[in-house]
Amino acid sequence: MGGGTALLIKNSINHHPTPVSTSKSENTSVSIDLPNNNSFIISSIYRPPHGRIDTQDLNNLFNLALKGIAVRDFNAKYTAWSEDQSNINGSIIHNHIANNNLVLLAPLEPTHFPYHHPSSSTLDFGIMKNISTGNATSNIDLSSDHNPVVFDISIN
Repeated sequence: MGGGTALLIKNSINHHPTPVSTSKSENTSVSIDLPNNNSFIISSIYRPPHGRIDTQDLNNLFNLALKGIAVRDFNAKYTAWSEDQSNINGSIIHNHIANNNLVLLAPLEPTHFPYHHPSSSTLDFGIMKNISTGNATSNIDLSSDHNPVVFDISIN
């Protein structure tokens, strides 16, 4: 898998693991309890590089809360986030984002640098529901083929 995603929760915020059923991807999800009985879900995703993405997996994640973000390795490329590169899974995700009022949050820098191929791409990004602002930055911190990505979002 490589890379990494870290969650920094300032102060004491009620949160708990939230199991999410997915068929084509792995996820670790946490629900954060917000004021006014609202919740916010954060999911770290890993979708293996082979096979087609199942958008029902994204629906299962985003149907759990009014606001949420799914981040990490989707193994999907599309010209909106991976310069000059696209694949079928990137097209599926791009169309799903456009058709479901979701927001893409991708770093401007590549996140994946394959050992066996000279071209880099962006496979690690975020998809947000009912969150309009954020920033994603690819950090050159590890000796992995994936750079960790820092996601900074505002849920206000």
